[in-house]
Amino acid sequence: MALLALVFYGLVALAVVAIGSFVGTMLALQVYHGDRSVSLDGLVRRVNNDTR
Repeated sequence: MALLALVFYGLVALAVVAIGSFVGTMLALQVYHGDRSVSLDGLVRRVNNDTR
């Protein structure tokens, strides 16, 4: 039972790190492109490196 709890907490910690990394990358791209607006369209443009 303790091993199961340890594995569960490890997976939760990994998910938190992965989500934090994704959010940090999105914020860094937003600052790099000088865009202060938060929109799904802008997010997709930044991820796809679309300059139109």
